[in-house]
Amino acid sequence: MKFMNPKDFLEQYKDAIFEFMGGKEPEMFDSRWEGSNIWVATHSACHTLTIEPDRNSQYEAAVMLPSDLPDHKWGGFFARGNALVPFRMYTIGDGLVPEVKEDFSKIAIDFINGKLTESREINSKRFTITPHWGAESLWVYDNGVYYCIAVRIALPDEENRKWGGYYAYGGYLHGIGMGGH
Repeated sequence: MKFMNPKDFLEQYKDAIFEFMGGKEPEMFDSRWEGSNIWVATHSACHTLTIEPDRNSQYEAAVMLPSDLPDHKWGGFFARGNALVPFRMYTIGDGLVPEVKEDFSKIAIDFINGKLTESREINSKRFTITPHWGAESLWVYDNGVYYCIAVRIALPDEENRKWGGYYAYGGYLHGIGMGGH
């Protein structure tokens, strides 16, 4: 897979990302982005914006959830550097740290898989779980700033207790248990 610089990626596809985050209907994404295939993966608990800049690479750029703000139907998160940036979701602080200083992917994966279920301090960092309508997000407190590193979503199964979700790593969203997306 060809690697694309996260800053270049965000700059090149920001219009598509913000149209998606603004609630544009999934079927309205088409091939108007020259040379790229942009589409929306619909899951039972969320939608994700999938961008294929070329034939050899595919990135999930943003996840859209039912918003927990009463004035907006949709909210969610998009990847910026190694952090998730909230869009119309309840936030602690501004959530706009450009790069995570450490690799928190193991903690994010544990959170998505339901192994981290309450706020706690890990390696001198404060991790806080914030509930949203239809999801939960994992935040880390570092040097006076909170930023989101993962989103956990309840997926339907026989008992409605299966978890899936997304975390940011290397400037992109990575999905766990989301039907291959």
